[in-house]
Amino acid sequence: QRIDGLRTLRQPPLECCLSFICSQNNNIARITGMVAHLAREYGDPIGSVLGDSFHAFPTVSQLQAANEADLRAASFGYRAKYIAAASALIALKSKEEQEALEDHCTVAVRGSAVDSVVASIAARTGATDAREAFWLYALRSDAAAEGVAGDDVMEGAAKAGGERSVVEELQLIAGVGPKVADCIALFSLDQLDVIPVDTHVRQIAERFLPSIKGKSMTPVVYDRIRRLFQDAFSRYPGWAHSILFAAELPLFAHV
Repeated sequence: QRIDGLRTLRQPPLECCLSFICSQNNNIARITGMVAHLAREYGDPIGSVLGDSFHAFPTVSQLQAANEADLRAASFGYRAKYIAAASALIALKSKEEQEALEDHCTVAVRGSAVDSVVASIAARTGATDAREAFWLYALRSDAAAEGVAGDDVMEGAAKAGGERSVVEELQLIAGVGPKVADCIALFSLDQLDVIPVDTHVRQIAERFLPSIKGKSMTPVVYDRIRRLFQDAFSRYPGWAHSILFAAELPLFAHV
């Protein structure tokens, strides 16, 4: 009730993915600057207000022009190589995902299945990059129910999906570890059961798990914190995480 305007976002997957890669060991001002740089240098112009021009976040193909040297010159640091590698991998995986979908569909819909899914995603979300970032959209929890045309396409989409979890899939991207993968999954891929564990979340967890105090953030400790939230909040621990995270910030201390 004290933070009733807080919302868990459902961001476009590509923008969310690259924004969180930029966030590693960084502060909000620099992250904002990096994201703005990507849009300004590689995205399409969308208008201006009071002399300030604004650009859309670039598509996967537009990001192919963002090489590591240019990004390092723009103060991205070690994240530069991850941005360049991520856009290349997303392009590759999206192509593979589309081919796998077509292969697993019946002959009757083969050749049109990808177009069907892309059109449905665009209609439901307004996405203009559903084809280029197909892999990321396919990771959303409701991807198989994106209004695709017919059971044959839905069955094909289900068969095309791998056995790895969404978070495991995201960690195929260089520079994406468990915490960043959890952030991308929660804030753009509808995975409301994941818990991005950072300093604030760990401090909350330590009140209920005193045995982890002073321990390094090993996979075991990370998993214990994740399970603490999942046991407490059932299907919506990611949503609860956002509320508890915000409540710990000095910005909300007065409410």
